[in-house]
Amino acid sequence: MYRIVVCDDEEIFCRQIHEFVLKYTKELGEDTEIESYTGSGEFLKNIDQRADLYFLDIKMPGNTGMELAETIHGIYPDASVVFVSSLHDAVYESIRYAPFRFIRKEYLDTEIREAVMAFFTARQKRDAVIRLHTSAEDIFLPMITIDYVETAGHYLKFHTCRQVCTVRGKLSDYAAFLSGHSIIQVNQSFLVSLRYVSSYRNHKITLGNGCEITISRSCRNLFREAYLNYQRSHYHVTVL
Repeated sequence: MYRIVVCDDEEIFCRQIHEFVLKYTKELGEDTEIESYTGSGEFLKNIDQRADLYFLDIKMPGNTGMELAETIHGIYPDASVVFVSSLHDAVYESIRYAPFRFIRKEYLDTEIREAVMAFFTARQKRDAVIRLHTSAEDIFLPMITIDYVETAGHYLKFHTCRQVCTVRGKLSDYAAFLSGHSIIQVNQSFLVSLRYVSSYRNHKITLGNGCEITISRSCRNLFREAYLNYQRSHYHVTVL
């Protein structure tokens, strides 16, 4: 069973979000438990009850949705957060909290449907693993945990939030396969998860750890296309 939590201080929106989420999870035949809160204080009192998916209003009295997302990810790094707001400009600030989706309140029905379907599709993908042959053992690394891959001489380092796995090989051995999981080559030395990109400007990207990487000329067009598609599908934003 999947547990889903909704938090919005406006009762009418809280109820609508709950109803749409229930509607579309039922359409998919998924067994879910949905809990709703109309205040961040009430939500935080029950933070110890882990959920798989959170729908959070951004602007709320007390703690904002972004502050709640930071708390959630600090406790449950693998949980998915969907921001809901009528403040369209908030999408740019929200990116730093790595939300699964950004939903506009005037499009609740259609965008909640997209988010719910994408969430369960992603859950199927996140079960995918890559087998890495290290010098000591074989490691089965969940694809969703990979932040970036970098070269180190004749070796590759697979970075996740919890570990670094070193294997012998070349980027070209993995580039095509990993691109299907939104892990894209940016130059001769790096493959980067689009999920882990915090900013992209002037042929440079900044990763979640603050590292800045220059995109090589040969990778620019493919990276830009992949990045824009990722942004549009996750945040409903037009990137110029």
